[in-house]
Amino acid sequence: MGLTVYHADLREAQADPALAALLARSPASAPFDRLDWFALLARHCAPDATCKLAVARDGDAIAVLPFRASPGGAAPLGTWYSFFVRPLTNAPARTPELFAALARSLAPAGAAQLSPMPEAEAEALATAFRAAGWIGVAEPCDTNHILELKGRSFAEYWAARPGQLRETVRRKTAR
Repeated sequence: MGLTVYHADLREAQADPALAALLARSPASAPFDRLDWFALLARHCAPDATCKLAVARDGDAIAVLPFRASPGGAAPLGTWYSFFVRPLTNAPARTPELFAALARSLAPAGAAQLSPMPEAEAEALATAFRAAGWIGVAEPCDTNHILELKGRSFAEYWAARPGQLRETVRRKTAR
């Protein structure tokens, strides 16, 4: 079976067992990776937009990129409530060819701005867009700061903060 690419209406995805499984609720899926989330966005946040799933499949391998048509081209199927928008696949080893097929399918849009997207997926998709002849750029738009606890309790962490900060917080919480 050869690689096929198409744009599916959100309702069509429900009727396709493999596609529905990839976009189903599961312990491994994020809330923003689910078909029910995309359907809610389409209905309540983008009722006049054409919301689609770009789908690339080769046998059992599938990759999906949710998007909406906009005057500027392909836009993310998300809102500021969405932590991220990203392509999904059930075949990580086939990511380069599947994502490149998705990028080629969006060529008629003229432009695509797909963010926010986790770094790994953004890099893989930018590479795929470049392979498909696009100018693909992935750049950070925000940063998460993570504190390594290194076995410390909150009391130990807080005791190591500057005295001026601890006093300011004490005064503010006393109000």
